[in-house]
Amino acid sequence: MKHKFNLVLLLLVVFIPSIAFAQIGISPAKNNNKMSFRISPGNSTTTTIILLNATSIDITAHLYAADGTKTGTGQFAAKLPTEEQIAMGTWITFEEDYIDLLAKGDPGYKKEIQVTISVPENIPPGDYSGAIAVERSSEAEKKAVGSMGVQLKTRVIQPVYVNVPGDRDTILETGNLTHKVKGKSHYFDLELSNEGNTAIKADINTKIVGFWGLTTEELPINNIILYKDDKATVPIQWNKNPFFGFYNAEISIDYFEHDVLNNNTIFVDNIQRSLSFSIIPWLTIIVLLVLILILVALFIVKNNKFKKTLKSCKEYIVKPGDTIEKLAKDRNIPWKLLIKLNKLTPPYSLTPDQKIQLPPKNK
Repeated sequence: MKHKFNLVLLLLVVFIPSIAFAQIGISPAKNNNKMSFRISPGNSTTTTIILLNATSIDITAHLYAADGTKTGTGQFAAKLPTEEQIAMGTWITFEEDYIDLLAKGDPGYKKEIQVTISVPENIPPGDYSGAIAVERSSEAEKKAVGSMGVQLKTRVIQPVYVNVPGDRDTILETGNLTHKVKGKSHYFDLELSNEGNTAIKADINTKIVGFWGLTTEELPINNIILYKDDKATVPIQWNKNPFFGFYNAEISIDYFEHDVLNNNTIFVDNIQRSLSFSIIPWLTIIVLLVLILILVALFIVKNNKFKKTLKSCKEYIVKPGDTIEKLAKDRNIPWKLLIKLNKLTPPYSLTPDQKIQLPPKNK
């Protein structure tokens, strides 16, 4: 029977004197490929995992157990060995923690390891997540990299799930819903927490609705899994950035009780959340306001200058042969100003004895 292995490649960048590639595979044995168990308090079960050395050198693998956790974006992860382990990280034990694996191709490059999972007496019902982690031991890493190299620690994890039977409560709660703009995209962060004792599967659909009530876009995110006491911040990304508008992010969350043993789901409830946000190009608006203020200031200056010129005018009686162009030239002023001062209309003709206003001669 062939097994699918999770392989991790340790890749060191240039300028490192010595390069080591740390590849270790881990998989469940064929008797429980899902690594999911139902164990009552005070009982235990055993299973088998397979370790594989995919490198061309002999290595020593270090096995340890860890509680399950979530990344900041809601992905499954395992606690680090330096963190406190309060559940699965203390329930899982191995027949041996350090395993020597020969180079790939040798008979000893692959080994089966017995794993025991023991649930303490006082554990409440619920679905618990954890992991079996494997990494190259520190001493082996040092030898592989060399005294002048750089040591990078890496690990491979195999998720493990335990259902402790009893009364089941499926409770999903939402926390903060925030919005931010980064580059040309909008990001909404939605906090979720499993406050019950079952595993929860959540499907999220976000509608971006304009102020006119039309749906601009739908953003589905499905199959978010939260185990007992898990918390996650789900990122929702809208890859559009309209120039201007008022919008509402309407979020619908369908959540289900997730049977980790049989991979079945039962619908529980729907939660609705919404967040209003606006897209206002403040920089553009500020620039336009500054331009408007400049134009208003120029108009005021020009209007004040015109009033001052009008006040300085004296009455003049048109003589035969006078024209707008001739009088404007004599006064060294624009002919259009003379038209404006006297509110003349096309064709701007003058008649003898007509009274008009003339400003002083412009020096």
